[in-house]
Amino acid sequence: GAPITLDTLNEWMEEEKIGTISPQIRDSLTGSGKEGLGSMTVYGTTPGYYDIQGLQLSMGRWLKSSDIQNNSYVCVINKTAAEELVGYVHCVGEAISINSVPFTIAGVLSDDEDSLTTVFTAGTLVAYIPYTSLIRLSTTAQSKVTSFYVSAADGYTVEDAEDAITDILMARFEEDEDAFSVSSQNVLEEAMSSITSALTILLGGIAAISLIVGGIGI
Repeated sequence: GAPITLDTLNEWMEEEKIGTISPQIRDSLTGSGKEGLGSMTVYGTTPGYYDIQGLQLSMGRWLKSSDIQNNSYVCVINKTAAEELVGYVHCVGEAISINSVPFTIAGVLSDDEDSLTTVFTAGTLVAYIPYTSLIRLSTTAQSKVTSFYVSAADGYTVEDAEDAITDILMARFEEDEDAFSVSSQNVLEEAMSSITSALTILLGGIAAISLIVGGIGI
């Protein structure tokens, strides 16, 4: 099939069961600020990514459509990046450099939101920048879209959206189901829930044993 672009994703969002589609590219680059530097995971994406991933800002704003259109050098960083690079969390309007290119901090993410993204990036330096800006900054990123996230339209389920995007991709890749893969975050969330439950049960068991030992001691 022809390369998938941002315009392609906008066309697919017109499908009834699909709500928002947001692309993602990722690269490991060097982040630096007035208080430090380090390896930083930089995500290039679009405004819809925020809601799809269930992110939450502690201050500032998320990426806007105009940031994407203008290839703006703005970023939204996590709390760890704010503390280690800038020195403090209240740093909206300050600047950091990503691979020696200055970026203005537009927002700082909260670190206590209940999302898989936060679980997987905890303790690491993370920045979200416009998709178009990372294409210009990275030596490996390409303008064609190879990974994207989809949400369901109001009144439809995740399964409905998954079926709709699968149909679109099957048509685009001429029924070659090996040309792409589609997975649901519901599966990941259920797995994380199971792990959390197991840990709770384990910790509860340890607490019970402690109480018994204490009782014998008395």
